[in-house]
Amino acid sequence: MITTDFTQLYFEGKWQNGSSDNKMKNTNPYSGEELVTIQAADKDDLDRAYKAAAEAQIEWAKELPQNKRKVLEKAEEVMTENKELIIDWLIKEAGSTYMKAATEFGAALNVVKEVAAFPFKMEGRFCLPRRLARRTGFTAIQSGSLESSARGTSRSIWRCVRLHPLWQQAMASW
Repeated sequence: MITTDFTQLYFEGKWQNGSSDNKMKNTNPYSGEELVTIQAADKDDLDRAYKAAAEAQIEWAKELPQNKRKVLEKAEEVMTENKELIIDWLIKEAGSTYMKAATEFGAALNVVKEVAAFPFKMEGRFCLPRRLARRTGFTAIQSGSLESSARGTSRSIWRCVRLHPLWQQAMASW
């Protein structure tokens, strides 16, 4: 279970209080109930957070795709295990209905699932399934252009946009 003590800000790899003299109140817009009060961050906190993120990005870029995927799969696991808690907080913070909050949770979870595949697509190349490639005449999309198997040439991305309905039709009948 994740912690629900949201009285601190997470930056530089740890939970800590902001350095501003100001406090931020998080209230339920439906009931007006105060949910939590947080010590706000100041400009120096923000600068430290950006610096820490930039430094972490250097190490993250060196990670193998498998390790990056594991981190994202762990995020999916934590979200799934804490689904009702997250939905409850979405309801409290947005004054939402359960249905709306559950839909938002589902959409966010689907994004995390999709993003878990991104580390294996870092070269900017997306290969089409063979059957779809045969139907469209294109084998891959790379760096904004299409590679044509029929002519051995590249087509502009605008050709891709015009072919999009064709791809949808081909996928539907696949």
